[in-house]
Amino acid sequence: MGRYESTAVDHVNAHATSTPIGDAREAEGLESVFAFTATPSVTSVMGHLGHALGGAGAIEATVVVQTISTDIAPPTANYETPDPDCKMPVLTESCEGDIEVVVSTSAGFGGINAALVLE
Repeated sequence: MGRYESTAVDHVNAHATSTPIGDAREAEGLESVFAFTATPSVTSVMGHLGHALGGAGAIEATVVVQTISTDIAPPTANYETPDPDCKMPVLTESCEGDIEVVVSTSAGFGGINAALVLE
């Protein structure tokens, strides 16, 4: 797998644990990566599944593989009041389209963060 430009990303699966500080920092990071390109759609499955602690990243990666194989991005559950400071296009309904490259972000206790690019 080669290096990807931010323009190659079709969708983002955000970790999004619904903590005000954590979600704001994650949004800021994503917005900085996509600042000069078309911003991909963003979803989080945490609201559907709950937080599986150490298994959350693996579960989210599995959802991303399904997203790519079906070309359907899942909606974000319980996303009712958007943060006015977040500029990312968060999906509240399933979205179909050509989805070939997805970034999945994960955050761990103590500031351990990762982003996985799957195609």
